[in-house]
Amino acid sequence: MKIALISGLNAFENFFTDILGISKEDFLTKYEKDWIFEYAKMLETYGIELVVYFFSKRAKRLELRKHLPSGCMIKFIPVNPLYKIFSHFPKSHPYLQYISSSSPGLFFDLKEERPSLIYLQEYATGKYDVVALYSKILNIPLIGAYQGGKEYFFQKPIKKITYKIAKHLLCINRDETKRMLNNYPFLKNRLSFVPNPIDSNFFHQIEKNVAKKRLDLNLKKRYVLFVGRLHRFKRRSRKGVDFLIETFHDVSKLRDDVELIIVGSGSDEAKHKTRVRKMGLKNVRFEGLVFDRKKLLYYYNASEFIVLPSPVEPFGQVIREAMACGKTAIGSNVGGIKDVIVDRMNGFLLHSGDVEEMKEKMLFLLDNPEICRNMGLNARRKIKKDYTFESIGNKLFQIFKQAVEN
Repeated sequence: MKIALISGLNAFENFFTDILGISKEDFLTKYEKDWIFEYAKMLETYGIELVVYFFSKRAKRLELRKHLPSGCMIKFIPVNPLYKIFSHFPKSHPYLQYISSSSPGLFFDLKEERPSLIYLQEYATGKYDVVALYSKILNIPLIGAYQGGKEYFFQKPIKKITYKIAKHLLCINRDETKRMLNNYPFLKNRLSFVPNPIDSNFFHQIEKNVAKKRLDLNLKKRYVLFVGRLHRFKRRSRKGVDFLIETFHDVSKLRDDVELIIVGSGSDEAKHKTRVRKMGLKNVRFEGLVFDRKKLLYYYNASEFIVLPSPVEPFGQVIREAMACGKTAIGSNVGGIKDVIVDRMNGFLLHSGDVEEMKEKMLFLLDNPEICRNMGLNARRKIKKDYTFESIGNKLFQIFKQAVEN
C-alpha cells in the first residue's frame, strides 16, 4: 500500500524556515522532530510506503527528495503562483489555504502516481476541501486528519459537502472528536479518536546523572525542562513560555539549585532572552532547536519534570515523549494534554497563565522527589499502554485497509 501524505502547511517555508529557522537542506539531512517521521517508521512495519508532500514557495518544479534520518521520500510541490500575490493581503490566511493547494503540480502528480490512499494532514483547513475535490475526480480514497487547524465560520457549508467525500476522519484529541460529532453528526461512523504514536522504545528511561554527563550539565543542579516553539500567536506566547519564565522567576528565589532549560527556537527567542536578562535570571538556559533526537532523549532524562503551559495544545507530543522517559509532566488543562495527564497520578493539570498555580505544582515536585519519581513511572505506563507504535499502528492500518478495500 502506498499513501500520499499531504502536509497541512500552506507552504513549507512559512513554518520550518520562517518560524523554526530550518533550511530545506537541514530539514532533509538533520531534522527529525516531526510526527510525520514517526508515522513513516510505524507504517513501514505494516508494509505501507509513505510519500510526504509539502507545498513550497521556492520550488520551481516538483522536487523528489529523501529525508535521510527517516528514509522517508518527500515531494516539494510549487504553490499556486497566485499564492505569492495574495499572501501580501491582510487577513488572507483562510483563503490562502485554498490557493496554496490549488496547484496543478499536485493534481497531475497524484494522477500519475495513483497512490492507494490520500492522507491529508489537516481537515479543518481549506486545503482539505481542495484535496477532497482531487480525490473525487481521481477516484482515490481520502482520509483527513486533525492536527490543530482552525475551521473558519464561512467554511461550514463547504465542509458539510467535502467531509462526505472522506472515507474516514481522524482526531488526535477527545475535545475535537466531540466538536466534530456535534457539528457534523453524519460522521458518526466515519470519525475516530486516533492520537499520534510515541516511539517508546527510543524514548526510554536513562539514569539521570548519565544523561547530565552526556549534556555536560552540572550533576549537583536540578533541571526543569521546557521543549517547544518560541513564537507568538495572536499576541500571546504559543506555548506559554511567558508564563513559565515569570513562574520560574519566583521559584528560583526559593530554590537556588534549580535551573530552567528551554529547548526550542522561533521568532520570539530573542525577546525571551532579553526578558530573562532584564529580570536578572541567571539560571535559565536557552539551548536552541535540537535536531538530534538522541540529544533530546538526554534532555528529557536529565530533567526532574517537564512543563508545557500552552494556552492551546492539540496534542502535546513533547509531553508524551518526556512521559515515555519516565518523567512527570505539568501541563495546561487543554486539548491533547488533558487526554494524557491524569491529574495527581502521572502529572499535574493547571490553568494556562495561572502563575501561582504553576509555582505551587513546581515547588511540590521539587520538594517531593520520591512522589515525582513515582508519578513519572505512572507516566511511562500510560504511554506504553495507549500510545505505542503497536496500538496506534494497528488501529490506523485497519482504517487504511478498510478505506482502500471499500
